[in-house]
This record gives sequence, structure tokens and C-alpha cells, in this order.
Amino acid sequence: MDPILYGLIVTLFGMGIVFLVLVGLWGVLAMMRPIFGGNKKQKAQVIERNLKPVAEEITATHALTEEMEADEIIAVITAAIHACMGSQRNLLIRNITRVGDNTPVWGQIGRHEQTLNRL
Repeated sequence: MDPILYGLIVTLFGMGIVFLVLVGLWGVLAMMRPIFGGNKKQKAQVIERNLKPVAEEITATHALTEEMEADEIIAVITAAIHACMGSQRNLLIRNITRVGDNTPVWGQIGRHEQTLNRL
């Protein structure tokens, strides 16, 4: 048998096996979706029910200044963490420290340029 023909047969056979395995994996994932995926519409409805409507629009009357009390900043950060993590009542924040920016100058300039390009 010609080596080129033999190589083509092996290539097509290998590609066929890979294609069949991918189709098999797709089938397994399609069968697992109803079992483990749940109903996304139902989850979305539950989330919408848990949201409370805002009675009035919150407007910023004063700009944030550096004189804002530390207790207020800690309260805002704590509320943001609680909002992101859900309603976990056993979360206790003991200390909040400001972390310095350790980004090199070239990284800061690159980030600044990317921000300006997107505006």
C-alpha cells in the first residue's frame, strides 16, 4: 500500500474517532443538563421576587471627601461585602486596611491608555 494512502486512511480514521467521541460527550452533557442544570427561569423569578423596589431615587447631594468618617467607610464596605456574599449573618469583619498600589509604572500607563481608548 502506498504510504501516502495509508497516511490518509489513518488520518481519516483518527478524525472520525475524535468526531464520534465529541458527539458522545455532547450527548452526555445534553442528558446531564436537565438533571443538574435545574430551571433557570425559576431561579430568575426567585431572584426578582427577592429584590425590593427602591422607593425613591438616590441622588448624591455631596461629593465624597477625604474627611468621611472611618466608621461610615467600614459600614459601606461591610454592606457591600454582605450584598455580594448574600445574607450570611455569621460574617464578621474585624479589620479593613488600605493596600498600596504595587503596579509598575509601565502597567499604570498601559491601564490608563486602555481606559482612554475605550472612552
